[in-house]
Amino acid sequence: METLIKTLTGENGELYAVTEGRRIRIANCLPKIKIYEKSQNVKALGTQRYKLKSIHIGIVICASRETTRDISLEFLQTVSRFELIGDFQKEDGIFERIKFDNITPNEMNLDDDWEFEVIGQNDTIQKIRHF
Repeated sequence: METLIKTLTGENGELYAVTEGRRIRIANCLPKIKIYEKSQNVKALGTQRYKLKSIHIGIVICASRETTRDISLEFLQTVSRFELIGDFQKEDGIFERIKFDNITPNEMNLDDDWEFEVIGQNDTIQKIRHF
């Protein structure tokens, strides 16, 4: 079972693409982070069961982003990875700058939202889980 446990909307988001060894800012945006918990029951030793949980994060860059260059299929084919930096507000009201390295695109509709997934980066995931 997968459950959305928290959504955070960031400010001052900057999306970067790494292409040909250069890091290029491609958009200013208001990123939205969705934190999901996936759980399933695991049978162990016959009838005993325990719950296995994992946390993963999806990032949505909305269509209202301000691109800093023309984003085309040809350009996207040269990108080796994406990065996101943004300010996210914690429960105490203080903003913290978070950097997500090597985010993986799930869907990039050039006229609509762009969706990415954060893979690995367990320290970052644990940090923002408590925002």
